[in-house]
Amino acid sequence: MATSPPVGGQPRRALESYTPGSAHQHHRGVRDAHEASHVELERHAPGSAEHAAALHHHVQHSHDLLESRRAKLAQRRQEVEHLKKRGASPDEVRDAEQRHGQYRDKVERHEHEHAALVAHHHRGVRDAHEASHAELERHAPGSAEHAAALHHHAPRDAARHSAAAAYRHVERTRGALHQAQANHKQHSTERTRAELREARRQHDEAKAAHGELVRHRRHLDAKHGFHASHKALQSSTHSADSHEHAAAVDRHHRHSAALLKTRQDKVAALRQHARSSPHDAHASTRLAKAQRKLADHEAHHKAFAEEHAAALKRHRDARDADKAAKHHAHEAVKRHDDEIKLERQKRRAAQREVKAKK
Repeated sequence: MATSPPVGGQPRRALESYTPGSAHQHHRGVRDAHEASHVELERHAPGSAEHAAALHHHVQHSHDLLESRRAKLAQRRQEVEHLKKRGASPDEVRDAEQRHGQYRDKVERHEHEHAALVAHHHRGVRDAHEASHAELERHAPGSAEHAAALHHHAPRDAARHSAAAAYRHVERTRGALHQAQANHKQHSTERTRAELREARRQHDEAKAAHGELVRHRRHLDAKHGFHASHKALQSSTHSADSHEHAAAVDRHHRHSAALLKTRQDKVAALRQHARSSPHDAHASTRLAKAQRKLADHEAHHKAFAEEHAAALKRHRDARDADKAAKHHAHEAVKRHDDEIKLERQKRRAAQREVKAKK
């Protein structure tokens, strides 16, 4: 299991490898986060956007807790096996098996509850998607209403369309600027000077707007890649020391770094906007929100960097162990062949001696 992305304003955890002392503390943290997400879910009315967001977070925390409980169940199974191998008393073994059985029932109940929760969440997501698609169909392409509906239905597509349209506007204002420069060079009057100033202002504004939309598009793409790589890592069935798992961890680490960069760019842009536009009442609010998300993601990325290094080390160790095993096997085969060859040489030498005596 891998580090989950920051959700609900808090960095979440890494479920990859634990020392025995930290396992209990980690499990308690995951359980507390799950309970907090359930409390947050209860605060909002079903059907509201806040409830949908809280449900999404609660599903993720439920998944985390289920994985942690499965790991704890496996640990209790190992305890039973350890007691049997150690030759513990029948009472000790029976108590351990009873604890394992009770916890297995708890995990099975959670699995049923989680499946129902996921199905409920999926229905909500599907209904919202269908509603946003119906809203998109109601408006004519090219209209402001259609653009707004597209932004709601497919934000990444909308961001690409907006950035492309902004670039076309940059090209138009660049053409107008070149024309104004040529006019002013030819006539050099107050009117051409004013037209040149206006053309330059419009071109600068167009470039700034295009830059902001490109940053937004990159940010959405980075978020998509981050969550897709995290989902792939969560659903991976490969062993923790496999090449496939190491590749999935490495891919998520790269997407995490890309998202971190876009969040840093966003904070820098919002900070610059807040300084240059003191009259914008919402600038400080947007900046504070972006800074909060950046801090959460920095914490996540730092935690995942440790997991990334651990995953690569496990993979290297497993690969080195495999190479060593193959080398030892090869050496054993070679020794066996050498022994057979030596034995054959001894037999032939003995046969030659016998013939010489005759």
